[in-house]
Amino acid sequence: MRREEVDGIWALYFNDKSLMNEIWKLAVKSFREGKLNNGVYSIKCSTNYVNPKGITPTTGMLIFNCSLLPDEETILERGKKYFRNI
Repeated sequence: MRREEVDGIWALYFNDKSLMNEIWKLAVKSFREGKLNNGVYSIKCSTNYVNPKGITPTTGMLIFNCSLLPDEETILERGKKYFRNI
């Protein structure tokens, strides 16, 4: 499902892109299997292209676009659930 507006995001930052690539593979698999369907509606990652906004060329980021949640406790619990399922 593609949405025009992002409600919220979870982001994972990596200093080691090789680790990021492994986590990306797990995230895609979990997303396709429906393990992240409780709020996450898309995922994306930075690439190996040099990003002028990036901290260094070796850092990367995974982004999980998700629905807006009502309070901090729910947000934290949902985030823990996402990352347990990866």
